[in-house]
Amino acid sequence: GAKTPAEEAAVLEALLAKVTQLKSTAGAHYARWEVKRAARCLRAGLDLLTPHQHRWTGALALRGVAGLPRKLCTLHVGLLNNLALCYVYGEPPDAPARPSKALECCENALRLEPSNGKALLRKGKVLVMLKRHAEAERHLERAVEVLPEDVNIWTD
Repeated sequence: GAKTPAEEAAVLEALLAKVTQLKSTAGAHYARWEVKRAARCLRAGLDLLTPHQHRWTGALALRGVAGLPRKLCTLHVGLLNNLALCYVYGEPPDAPARPSKALECCENALRLEPSNGKALLRKGKVLVMLKRHAEAERHLERAVEVLPEDVNIWTD
C-alpha cells in the first residue's frame, strides 16, 4: 500500500546513503585509474536512482525541489557528470573512450539541472571530441558564465 511520509522519507534516506557510498567507491576507483570499475559503481547508483527520479523531475523541478529530493537530484547529476568523465577517458586498451555515451550523460545531467557548470563544461569538451565545434563553443561559454571563478574550466 501507500507509504506514510515518514516511511517515504526513510526509503529516500536509505537510497541517499547507498548511492552516496557507490559514488564514493567510484571516486576511489577513478583515483586509481580503474575507470571501468568506477563506471560500474556509477551505473549501479544510477540504476538505484532511476525508479525514484519522478520525485525531482518534471513539475516538481519547475516548482523547486527542496530537502531530500534536492539532495538526491544533486547526487543524480553528480553521478552523470562522473560517468561522463569515465566515458571521456575510457580505460584503454580494452575500454576505449566513448564520447557519444559521455554526451548522453551530459545531456541527462543538464535535463535535471540546466545550469550545472560541470555538465556544461563536459558537454563542451565532448562536443570538441566529436568535432562539433560551434556547439562546443556555446556550451563552454555557458560553463564560463555559470562558473566564472572555477579554475577547472581551464584545467579539467
